[in-house]
Amino acid sequence: MEDLSVLRRQAESGDKKAQCQLGLSYEQAGNSADNIRNAIEWYKKSADQGWAAAQFYLGQIFEKGREGIEKNLYTAFLYYKMAADQGLKEAEYAMFRFYYDGLGGAPLDRRKAVKYCIAAAEKGNGSAQYSL
Repeated sequence: MEDLSVLRRQAESGDKKAQCQLGLSYEQAGNSADNIRNAIEWYKKSADQGWAAAQFYLGQIFEKGREGIEKNLYTAFLYYKMAADQGLKEAEYAMFRFYYDGLGGAPLDRRKAVKYCIAAAEKGNGSAQYSL
């Protein structure tokens, strides 16, 4: 796989988008513990550089739990918050859910939840539009 080797070289050189894409490649390769651990490793490198998509993907992994990774709503909340603070509509919708139900250490705050939902809906998130 020439494309994957190019992607790996870019990721190893510190390209945050490539790191996120490599993490996604591992995650999509299957739900084995090794694949998920590798996905998390690359997502974290990207997320640490502020890449919102990687932060969101980490939030999803920790919200649901995956093979070899325990569900951790607090960690999911933190990653979703980082991505939402950058305006990622999917993360804004996740923040709506967390604040609406008081999940993962988020206080039950329906006003804040609705603000996140409106922000996501205005950006075209269908789930947020439906929720309003």
